[in-house]
Amino acid sequence: MLKHEDLKKVKEAVRVIIEENSDKPINRVCALWSFHGAEMLNMLTGSDDFRPVFGSMTICVNQTNKADPSEGWYWGYDTFLPDSRPDEFHGWIVSRGGDLIDFTTEFMKENFEAAKPFLEGAGYKWNRSPLPAFLWRKNFSYSEINANKGIDYRENEKLTEVILAGHTNILTLLED
Repeated sequence: MLKHEDLKKVKEAVRVIIEENSDKPINRVCALWSFHGAEMLNMLTGSDDFRPVFGSMTICVNQTNKADPSEGWYWGYDTFLPDSRPDEFHGWIVSRGGDLIDFTTEFMKENFEAAKPFLEGAGYKWNRSPLPAFLWRKNFSYSEINANKGIDYRENEKLTEVILAGHTNILTLLED
């Protein structure tokens, strides 16, 4: 049975792997966090239950109602828009048991800040509850609207299939 402490250890091990093997900023490589994290979780559990997935992620960055963290203005990556760029996607991990694990939530504010000149010009500012170092949801369902405290995920099955099949050079997609 997976425990919170296990995920903390896996996250730190993945951080070391990425820092030692990638010249990309650690906050800009969600695909690597997903690939390595799923690999390590499968090794830890002796299973093949965990897999990386890719798609859209939106987060409520300007919460208008603290009692309901899903109310407010959202920012993120939408892979279903016709004009979305190839590097505009998010990666996370899912399990056959219904877990969703995102090791990159600690970087979301930093990534939002990188877009700050454009966003502040439009009047948007980060105004939300602090995010955990990683997100772990048990019995996750994509059909649960706003069930993740204002962080919504939507797998793009075609994008996931292409990346996992190796038809896309993942390092090219991760270029800034």
